[in-house]
Amino acid sequence: MDAVYSIIALIVIITLEVVLLLNFSINNIYRIEFSENGIEITYKLKKIKKKYEISNVKKAVMSYSQKDSMNNINFYFDDNSKISLPTSEKEDLKKTYRFFKDKNIECKVVGLPSGRTPEDYNW
Repeated sequence: MDAVYSIIALIVIITLEVVLLLNFSINNIYRIEFSENGIEITYKLKKIKKKYEISNVKKAVMSYSQKDSMNNINFYFDDNSKISLPTSEKEDLKKTYRFFKDKNIECKVVGLPSGRTPEDYNW
């Protein structure tokens, strides 16, 4: 009888893990695009597009991980709202940094070695 309960518990745990992974994927897989008009974020699995004006962005802060793990991009808007986008691609960080620096918007990178700037890494 204990074996039956163990199998049922295992099936419930695996089902919960699959549901949680699907939920995470639906909420967090996105494509970000910068244009002269603003920032457009497309959530791939939800098929939702969100657009933000460049003039509303107060600053951008990027968390850079040197261990090639997950990086994070935070956009702070003038209405005190914030968007946080995780990424594993360093190219996303470079592209974001360059875009905002070219627009003269405050852009910080957290996680670089002491005394180093993004320009030291050809960002």
